Amino acid sequence: MLDFDAHRRTADTTAGTIGYVDVGEGPAALFVHGVATGAYLWRNVIDRLRGERRCVALDLPLHGTTPGRPGQDLSAGAMADLLEDLRAALGLTEVDLVGNDTGGAVAQIFAARHPNRVRTLTLTNCDIQDQALTEPLAQVAELVRTGSLAPFVVEALAGDLSALRSGFFARAYEHQELVSDETLRAYLTPLFHDLEAGRAFDLLDVPAKALELPPVTVDVRTAIRIDQAMYEVAQRVAALVALVVHLAVAPDL
Repeated sequence: MLDFDAHRRTADTTAGTIGYVDVGEGPAALFVHGVATGAYLWRNVIDRLRGERRCVALDLPLHGTTPGRPGQDLSAGAMADLLEDLRAALGLTEVDLVGNDTGGAVAQIFAARHPNRVRTLTLTNCDIQDQALTEPLAQVAELVRTGSLAPFVVEALAGDLSALRSGFFARAYEHQELVSDETLRAYLTPLFHDLEAGRAFDLLDVPAKALELPPVTVDVRTAIRIDQAMYEVAQRVAALVALVVHLAVAPDL
């Protein structure tokens, strides 16, 4: 079993200090998580791949070990710039880029801006251009709008997490029983360790639908859960960023 924290590192870049995990040897694979998770999301995938890839998984600002800065641009485009800053700081010439959730939006933007840096692009269930706001995200957006999200999560983290598990977070996981309290706390504590931190989370913005991405020819692997029947999403991603799409069943992350 991988000792994840033993492989944590930091890099000083033009975008500020970036926390990341660096495990394994071989061609580099760069992993990008979504909102309200962190590099820790990829622990099981990295454990399986570290024998054949140098696996680098960053923490986006406010997540994991990467702090946010006052006035920092937290848009998806800015996160793609941060990804390029980390790639340059680590001296990675070409990467297998992997994205999940909002990290998938960041990965698509990175691939569009830096196609010569992307060997392959793997997208698990993620944001795409012109997507509709889903019901769970609409609930989160309403809580942010009313200023209720941060107090709710901070209070829940101080308790037994039952309020989180029975609320809108219940819709975030297909198999919630596989997500331990330890994992939930690892994801959410950096974001909501106090009210001030939680208010910063309200500023996160990943408007994939507002971006005009040029077409890019790369090897794209779209990992979806077959029972979610998201083939239309895969086709739209293909139209955006590639000529070839490989469909596969996504492992539990």
